[in-house]
Amino acid sequence: MKKLLGFFVLVLLAMPQIATAQGIAGDWKGMLNVQTMELRVGLSITASDSGYKGKMDILDQGMKGFPVSQLSYVDSVLSFSLNGALYEGRMQANGKIDGNLVQQGVKMEMDLEPGAWVVNRPQQPKAPFPYKSEDVTYPNAAAPGVTLAATLTIPDQTTPYPAVILISGSGANDRNEDIMMHQPFAVIADYLSRHGVAVLRFDDRGFKGSTGNHAMATSADFATDALAGLVYLKGRNDLKISKIGMLGHSEGGVIAPMAAIQSADVAFIVMLAGTGVRGDKLLAEQTELVLRSNGTAEEEIKKGRARSEKLYEIIVKSKSSKQARKKLERSMSHPVGKGDSAMSDAEMKAIISQINNVWFRYFLKHDPAPVLEQVHCPVLAINGDKDIQVPATQNLPAIEAAVKKAGNPDVTIRTFPGLNHLFQHCDACNVSEYGRLEETIAPEVLEAVGTWILAKGK
Repeated sequence: MKKLLGFFVLVLLAMPQIATAQGIAGDWKGMLNVQTMELRVGLSITASDSGYKGKMDILDQGMKGFPVSQLSYVDSVLSFSLNGALYEGRMQANGKIDGNLVQQGVKMEMDLEPGAWVVNRPQQPKAPFPYKSEDVTYPNAAAPGVTLAATLTIPDQTTPYPAVILISGSGANDRNEDIMMHQPFAVIADYLSRHGVAVLRFDDRGFKGSTGNHAMATSADFATDALAGLVYLKGRNDLKISKIGMLGHSEGGVIAPMAAIQSADVAFIVMLAGTGVRGDKLLAEQTELVLRSNGTAEEEIKKGRARSEKLYEIIVKSKSSKQARKKLERSMSHPVGKGDSAMSDAEMKAIISQINNVWFRYFLKHDPAPVLEQVHCPVLAINGDKDIQVPATQNLPAIEAAVKKAGNPDVTIRTFPGLNHLFQHCDACNVSEYGRLEETIAPEVLEAVGTWILAKGK
């Protein structure tokens, strides 16, 4: 999924900056060492009469502008706190700070130097554009109180053209599916509209310009949001749309088929790293692959997967969140295996909150196969062979088998070599690398998707 859904929780990080004799105001950058990972962090410090204030970015986790508290610089020592994590670093003669971030008793090295990280995104669309662009809003009649804010890009041509609605992955996303300082949906929309496809991309309900409650919604609810876009496009008599399809990334690849079986007006679907197996099976595999990509020892990988599978099984078999919570608390109170320790109350509370909410419970229990077995429109399902969040070998065969079981012969399955979950050419191919790669989405994927949509949208 766009955001890690595994059992383990990535640490929230805090990052400081260093000072000169004139003070510490300005931009600072550094690396935070978290076990086997290195994460780029940045801190912007401003000075006022009341003291220093700071905001922190964790670039490789897509976290921006988090305010830090209790920021001080006294006797060459910089200190601050963020969400319970404490940082302390000492200024060195070379103008850099050597320091550590401590969170829940875990010490992580974090050295800083003056300056800001430079982020290069060569594929980011830039004006002028050879197509029309409109910011629009429309209601979801199936969900009172939900109005979607979106951008519609329209080919500047008089001949009929297909249209596609983009559906984002897990978590609250804006219309560009902004992740790790990349905007893949902006890049996709730009490419498709330059080649003759109208594209509607929208802010998720309850996020940015859209109204509604995102926290209480499930994939099934998000399918109605996608269908609201379909109703909107059909009501635009000024457009020369030939056919309308759905393109979903990650969880969006789960939602697109759900929308397709509810409306005969969905002419085709594109599943970018969509899932073909039940959520708990996917996330157990994801946990193992992500841990391994981070260099975790095999014994710890086994324990991590075992913990995930045990907790997910409890949720899948529980009839209510209240029942699941009690069972989860009992399970977490006991070590998984030899050499393992029981969780603290704070750790249990954080994990239960993450995995026992409305969306997560639905996702764990949802099996895409019965839905895919009802899809009768053309299907394009693609993955990168380096995807560790939605593995190609686990999901593409399951998608193909389910669609063909419906008697639908028009299913195209493709695996792209060397690409990760965001369809970037990757090196380490782990999650923390997403933001470090300059490429937003591989050109061969854009070409393949565009060519297929134009063929099916005639």
